[in-house]
Amino acid sequence: MKIKHKRQLKNGKRHVLIELDADETLVAFDENAYYKMGYPFNEIVRGNNILESARVTWCVLGQEWVES
Repeated sequence: MKIKHKRQLKNGKRHVLIELDADETLVAFDENAYYKMGYPFNEIVRGNNILESARVTWCVLGQEWVES
């Protein structure tokens, strides 16, 4: 994902032009709202917890999740 352009509007909203890779999806979250995670978790999570998350990958050698 690459942010190409962003502009703050007078009403507080933002215009953002984003370029996504072919395998990426863009999702928007309200950090003060609550979201139900999908199966198999089915937990309720506040939006700010999702926004503070980090992308990880599985390390075969260390047998652990590492931040990408």
